[in-house]
Amino acid sequence: MTIYRFERVRRKKTMSIRCEECGARFSRSHTVEHTINPFNLNDQGVPKTRQEVAEAVGKELDAWAASIPAVCSSCAKAREGGA
Repeated sequence: MTIYRFERVRRKKTMSIRCEECGARFSRSHTVEHTINPFNLNDQGVPKTRQEVAEAVGKELDAWAASIPAVCSSCAKAREGGA
């Protein structure tokens, strides 16, 4: 059986944030990976270039960064009535 290996485009983003409630600093990290392959098509139905794939990865990381709450895990648990 033939094995195909496609080039990966991987980006990692780490954010250091100050909690809005207690002022403690905390960090969150996320990694996004896409491959450059003939099935990854752009709007015109043509395989995406490395640049287009990198832009898609960047947009996905930006969306993730915008969704992070500015509250540390301790304060989040306290909000929910936990410890």
